[in-house]
Amino acid sequence: MSAGGALVQPSNQIFQTYNANLFYRRQLSTASFTYSRSITPSFTASTGALASDVMSVGVSHRLGALLTGGASATYARNEFVTSTKQNFSSYMGTTFLAYRAAPWMVTSLNYSYSFFDQDIVTSRNTFSQQIVMINLVIGAPAALLGAGGVSGMYR
Repeated sequence: MSAGGALVQPSNQIFQTYNANLFYRRQLSTASFTYSRSITPSFTASTGALASDVMSVGVSHRLGALLTGGASATYARNEFVTSTKQNFSSYMGTTFLAYRAAPWMVTSLNYSYSFFDQDIVTSRNTFSQQIVMINLVIGAPAALLGAGGVSGMYR
């Protein structure tokens, strides 16, 4: 857990920054929770500082000797601190199944749904997307794999 502050110019405002992570592992299951608030420069829709709040939760469970399943969800809210009406939010949910075909090969099936909501001055835009991925990772130790939430699941 960490905390701090950021002085944003030209508004002379101080914004809190923090980060919290919880991780739980028991036999065949893992669970995680992450929350962070950060201030970063932005050069996209508007110049100035961008305050971001991001919260993520995830679970995974080993379903057998070679199969692992899991799910995660993320919510993010971003706001330009130098303007009054410019912000955007995103929501994402992901599920996965990962199969360890060999000590040097893992394949996974992932499904993700994302929703984006943008509110800038007088216009509001929303859109969503769905992604299905099939991954095959060859030649890396299984404990180091990061594709689709597989990291650390096979020890």
